[in-house]
Amino acid sequence: MIRIPVLALLCMLALTNSVNAQTTSPRDLAGTRLAGNSTTSSRFTLGLSLDGGSNYVVNATTADNLRIIGGIQPDAAQVGQAADIFVVANLAGSYFMRNSSGGFVPWTGAVPELLPFRTGVTLTSNLPVDFLTGKIPLTGTFLLFLGYKGADGVLVYTPVPHQISISAPAVVQPNPTPDPTPVTPTMREQATTAFSANISRIVQTNPACVACHVAGGLASGTALRFVFTTNSNHLALNFTQFENLVKSRGRNYILTQTLGGGGHGGGNQFGSSNSQDYKNLDSFLQLVEKL
Repeated sequence: MIRIPVLALLCMLALTNSVNAQTTSPRDLAGTRLAGNSTTSSRFTLGLSLDGGSNYVVNATTADNLRIIGGIQPDAAQVGQAADIFVVANLAGSYFMRNSSGGFVPWTGAVPELLPFRTGVTLTSNLPVDFLTGKIPLTGTFLLFLGYKGADGVLVYTPVPHQISISAPAVVQPNPTPDPTPVTPTMREQATTAFSANISRIVQTNPACVACHVAGGLASGTALRFVFTTNSNHLALNFTQFENLVKSRGRNYILTQTLGGGGHGGGNQFGSSNSQDYKNLDSFLQLVEKL
């Protein structure tokens, strides 16, 4: 019993590294006769296309809608004869033939058990064959064979298969979640930050405003009554003192007092309006004005 796989596998060894990744035309394959006179001028074409036949590739994925397009150029003497068309694929040593229903079913490799894909097809000088249209659900390297039997009943086929590779589609990594849009601090947050960074120190040490502006101090009767850092809530309480005074007397009143104006009993605290502490206080008070 003659089996095609032995011859096909031997020819396949020479094929492994001969297929280009992409071509503009299907691959040209020589034909051979299974029995009788082995000389034949028949040729075949096979190619995998993802765009309906404009371009041909040898790699695709299980997600691709593809076409494997075949062509038969029979011996000139066979043109016009009725013929049976055979389509065979090999994956990992297992053979599958396409039956008349269009499905690929296992084939043992025994020629008498080979079923035609089409019967009674009139051979033309260049007969197109729809090897497969659709998706291939299996991954691996496929070897594709094409053949026909004319009026003499001799199988003419492609001893060297066309090779294609089917892989799983690349996993598309989701776009990383973008960083949340930065939240602009509220005006109160900006003001409290400025107080903690630049003003609380002035209240406590420049010289210490709390030396007079504190309950029981020389300025305890004024609108500003601070607390010492020993009070765990001193930042919030002292901030509130400034907020209330800005609302009742205004920013310029406070600034004038710090430079010794307006009868400030503590005198000039900053020396001039060019000092950094004075500028920090002014910036802070501008924020408080907007609350």
